[in-house]
Amino acid sequence: MYQKCAKLKLISNPIVHHEPVHEPVYELCHVQITHRRPRRGFHPALVIWAFGANHNIFSVGHIIQKLNFKILNTINWIKPTPPPNLSCRMFTHSTETIIWFKKNSKSKHFLDYSLMKDINSGKQMKDVWTFGITSKYEKRYGKHATQKSEDIIERIVLSSSQQEDVVLDLFSGSGTTVVVSARNNRKHIGIEISEEYLTISKMRILDEIKR
Repeated sequence: MYQKCAKLKLISNPIVHHEPVHEPVYELCHVQITHRRPRRGFHPALVIWAFGANHNIFSVGHIIQKLNFKILNTINWIKPTPPPNLSCRMFTHSTETIIWFKKNSKSKHFLDYSLMKDINSGKQMKDVWTFGITSKYEKRYGKHATQKSEDIIERIVLSSSQQEDVVLDLFSGSGTTVVVSARNNRKHIGIEISEEYLTISKMRILDEIKR
């Protein structure tokens, strides 16, 4: 696969903390990132997008640098209507961090600068994005606990890949990345262990094909 693909774009939410609470987050992040390296190594043109929250994103960023990846941007995703903070003992969590990184400082990457400028009213796209939470329509066949909206995934796909590039989501969940990739003429691979989420993904993909 890696030899045939001109470029491989990996869009992932790599850290989902399902381990016992006594498991150190740093150790878990390190294992999940390093164990997902292909045996042949990453394609030279690979870029990765990793979503994270306060409990893991700093560990993820440290490990990315420790493994000599090159961080291109850290995107601050602002959610205008976040879930309420029920404890009332801290500020409401209304942002999420997305790290965009590539294989190393010498590897090449793609950014559709012109397109991003066009959709931003002719101005340079900044690293602060405002997108709402996932719509009810996108959850019509069922939902995933960390499901991202099609809007934010579409910006990621359009900004960092070209038509016929390969988009791989290692934690495909309810299939948002695959649906968006198909819509925008990207080749796509989704990996998911849950039969429930695979069923949801298939129904969403069939809907997209019929459009």
